[in-house]
Amino acid sequence: MNHDQLIVYLKEIGLLEGESVNLTPLTGGVSSDIMLVEGSDRKFVLKQSLEKLRVTDDWHCSTERNITEHEAIRYAATLFPESVPQILHTNSKHRLFVMEYFNDEYSPWKTHLLSGWIDLRVGRKIGELLARLHSASWLSLEVQQRFSTDANFFALRVEPYLLTTGRRHNNLTSLFEDEAERIQQTPLALVHGDWSAKNFLVSQDRVVILDWEAACFGDPAFDAAFFLNLVYLKSLLHPGRMDAYLELMREFRSAYGEQAYKLDAQLEKRIVKLTLMLMLARIDGKSKVEYITSSADKDLVRSFTGRLLLDGVDNWNDLDRHWRKLTATR
Repeated sequence: MNHDQLIVYLKEIGLLEGESVNLTPLTGGVSSDIMLVEGSDRKFVLKQSLEKLRVTDDWHCSTERNITEHEAIRYAATLFPESVPQILHTNSKHRLFVMEYFNDEYSPWKTHLLSGWIDLRVGRKIGELLARLHSASWLSLEVQQRFSTDANFFALRVEPYLLTTGRRHNNLTSLFEDEAERIQQTPLALVHGDWSAKNFLVSQDRVVILDWEAACFGDPAFDAAFFLNLVYLKSLLHPGRMDAYLELMREFRSAYGEQAYKLDAQLEKRIVKLTLMLMLARIDGKSKVEYITSSADKDLVRSFTGRLLLDGVDNWNDLDRHWRKLTATR
């Protein structure tokens, strides 16, 4: 639906009244049209999936992920209702849903990390929420049946991050292909699929988790690695704050591991490996980070991840030690 049709539709279902209506596109996402809808007496956000994502590479995915997203938000609301947006309306036919709007009291946590502002309490809270999501859904047949969205997860995560990156590094191709195969055969818990700083809205006393469209019943190691790899990369922007970024990751890993590692003794090992792979993917995969711009930093990430993947580092102490040593010589 175009903007005029959306306005008519929103009035028909009772979400809007009156003649004064503004639709403002919101930035930040590549997979959906997201709009702030402002009526005479209320504001809310409308999200509608795109079949082709807004990236340089040719990247397509079924728009059914819009349905997955609002279903995943509803599931998460049973676990931590204060940390997900309220769903106001859904329309599966048009692949859209409407959710609450968060005012200026909230800000994307990504902007904090990019500026070097580190809040350990937020890192711990995010680890606790992720552990709650994974532990509550662990080996649940009902949740697995509800989120059998493997095809979407392959199109949104496995192919663009793992397989594409592997194809672009001949010496690592088999490692990435093996990991892509393994991760598709490890159904353990509900995976958010995009557990990254850009999807956390933070206020003085609340953390809200957005963008659940990649949700799938799979390997929870992916979520923790998706978060951690991006913190490592952001730390390159503030070498003088390296200790703070490493402490943030320790807080997250401690909060997460207090629950999650009891469920799976091999989880840390898998997270470490995936963290390295996703770091490289954010340089050479289909979804590249926009803040690593220098050739020297890109080559540093390539060298670091390639060497440690081949060496087989499998614990956080070694990974942090290697990262600190490497970045200290930049």
